[in-house]
Amino acid sequence: MKNLTMLLALLLLLPSMASAQPDPDCYHNLDALYEAYFDLQDQFPERVKIDSIGHSQQDSLPVYLVKISNDAYTDYNRPTVLYFAQIHAEEVIGIELIYQMAEQLVTQPGGDWRQRRFQLETYIIPTFNPEGLRVVWGEGPD
Repeated sequence: MKNLTMLLALLLLLPSMASAQPDPDCYHNLDALYEAYFDLQDQFPERVKIDSIGHSQQDSLPVYLVKISNDAYTDYNRPTVLYFAQIHAEEVIGIELIYQMAEQLVTQPGGDWRQRRFQLETYIIPTFNPEGLRVVWGEGPD
């Protein structure tokens, strides 16, 4: 009976969950996401390099590649890691997880984070789908 009650409660909540937008206090929308990465680049220009790698098809929104290294403007012969933070529109938690990792990788002065900056070339694509992210936030076309 307890499982049936939980299932019924979940079924009643699903329609409201499907139409809910992310909480602005917990998640970055597209503009805030790009601003956060550019702030990291401004604060740590030697560790962060951002390049445009293209534009979205419909609205020509930029798609960025973020490089994090001890010297982001030098190409080293090191192992390379690539993180895709978000591809599908509703994968907003990936944006937050990857941003938190990037922030730690850039801002932490020592320990494991410093070692990773010196041993790896880390690349991050914050979103492959900027238009989809805007739709999730209710900022896209109707």
